[in-house]
Amino acid sequence: MALTLGIGFATAAGALADFPGLARRLQPVAPGNRLRLFDDFAHHPAEIEAALAVLRETTEGRLIAIFEPQLHSRITLMAARFAQALGAADHSYLLPVVALGETAQAGNGDAALAEACRAGGLSCDHVSDMSELLARLQADLQGDETLVVMAGGSGAAIAPRIAQALSHPPGPRAAAAPNILIGERRPPPPDLLTLVAAQARRRPRAPAVEMGHRRLSYADLVQRSDDLAASLAAAGVGAGDSVGVCLGRTVDRVTAFLATLQLGGVFVPLDPALPEERLRQMLDTAAVRTVVVNAASPALPDIGLRIVPCGPLPERGEAAAPQWQPQPRRPGAPAYMIFTSGTTGEPKAVEISRGGLANYAAAAVRHFEITAEARVSQAQRLRLRCLGGGTWRWRWPPGPVSSAPRICRRSPARRSAASSPRPG
Repeated sequence: MALTLGIGFATAAGALADFPGLARRLQPVAPGNRLRLFDDFAHHPAEIEAALAVLRETTEGRLIAIFEPQLHSRITLMAARFAQALGAADHSYLLPVVALGETAQAGNGDAALAEACRAGGLSCDHVSDMSELLARLQADLQGDETLVVMAGGSGAAIAPRIAQALSHPPGPRAAAAPNILIGERRPPPPDLLTLVAAQARRRPRAPAVEMGHRRLSYADLVQRSDDLAASLAAAGVGAGDSVGVCLGRTVDRVTAFLATLQLGGVFVPLDPALPEERLRQMLDTAAVRTVVVNAASPALPDIGLRIVPCGPLPERGEAAAPQWQPQPRRPGAPAYMIFTSGTTGEPKAVEISRGGLANYAAAAVRHFEITAEARVSQAQRLRLRCLGGGTWRWRWPPGPVSSAPRICRRSPARRSAASSPRPG
């Protein structure tokens, strides 16, 4: 930086000779086991990016950033840039901003950084202090991660304290009394599309969906969903419209779901094995006017449906993923609709909100400890109450918000009539 400003090398080197931050650039601190811990002086986005890039080359497990921001004015102004830099880590823990004597008029850097991380779909946890950070690390780490503490002059003691805490396993904890009404309080998770877009930017060639010999990377999935969304929009699909998807076992079930979400529509899975009368009833109840099909789809009832085939979508090969910027949608907006089995009477349609879907996916990832290397099998048919059970356990650890689904009666307007405590 000094050289770009026209400062001579000798002058810059002399000024930095006694700078304490130079001694804290990726200094290893040994907490024991297989886990690696580094201390770094990085407190600017460019420094954060450089540190994470170096560690990524030698990291086999997760790369975790622990960041103590400095100066509310700087973080507020550059929140999006900091979030972009932290996106190179698999997960981040964010300590409160160190004010360093700033006045209250400097802005709220914590809120600005939290919003930027959420908008970018980052996997991160905001911790209130060192005690909470240590508790989270002791509970979440698996032993093969690489941790890097990035803090300025005020954070020199953080890495040694983490190393000491992790070298001694915590004692038994008293079990907290369960609270089925509230549960653990967590910030709302990002929308599903935001998370998929962020993963496609970070690891575009990582596998996203597989079936037999067919595989879609995250770049493939985003591009294919983008193409199908364009076809659906051309057919007249807009926000709030129900989109039927009558496909067998194919990777394009996921493509169709994301394309529908991208347009703000409501995904309605239609099992090709169902009788025509049952399909007709579902189409009428969900007010479906557009249906996604492929060559294996059955003949659908002749009720004036707009048919959108997904088979002709172009194969993009190694093309880069489009820079998805999903439009903000209300967490309460419907994401998909599933039908009960009808064993106690007429099948009922259940609408699941976007917030409820994100909540379920995030909770499933945490509960089942799904990592980026995991493979989640979708063994059930895409019908009835099984949609949330396997398809949408994506690879990220967010934090959920509760949102109850609505039970819909036979009505094109999908009027809500009751509630259910879980989304699928």
